[in-house]
Amino acid sequence: MRLLMDKWWPDRPWPLRVCVGDEHWGESVAKFCASIREDWLLVLMDDYWLQDVLVDTNGLEHCLRVAEQSGAQYVRVQPTPGPSEPKQLHALKIGEHRIADPYRCSLQAAWWRREYLARVAAKYANPWAFELQQEGDPTALHLSVIRSFRPMSYTEGLKRGEWLPDGERACAQAGVDWPGA
Repeated sequence: MRLLMDKWWPDRPWPLRVCVGDEHWGESVAKFCASIREDWLLVLMDDYWLQDVLVDTNGLEHCLRVAEQSGAQYVRVQPTPGPSEPKQLHALKIGEHRIADPYRCSLQAAWWRREYLARVAAKYANPWAFELQQEGDPTALHLSVIRSFRPMSYTEGLKRGEWLPDGERACAQAGVDWPGA
């Protein structure tokens, strides 16, 4: 993942931090959040790998500014799924996720307010339970970019520890060795 980050995001202005989970994923996330000072984290799970095009750092910075200015707790930078209420906010095509939306708090790439992530993740033993069972704070504003704006392109390289064809292709395209090479 680090090699693909370096290839597709050479101008990354934020430090790369790795949260290693233990038996209880949510508690690990909460402890990690408590150990850092930044107010916002750009979270990209280890099974999602950058591919194809350079990351749009300016677009990611713009998403962060919109989140801060709107009071959002979370803004997804990959529209999977996209917002249920698309609208124009701060000249960026971004929309809101309604409280009842499935995957309202998704672990697709997103900016998270650190304290909010720690609070909503803490009770979930694994990331799958987090995505499927939780709704987050119903008073919290959740945003997402819409399909026509993608500041980051990535693929799912692994699923529950198994290599996927897209992961193999992403590594081969970037010249990165992988176990099946």
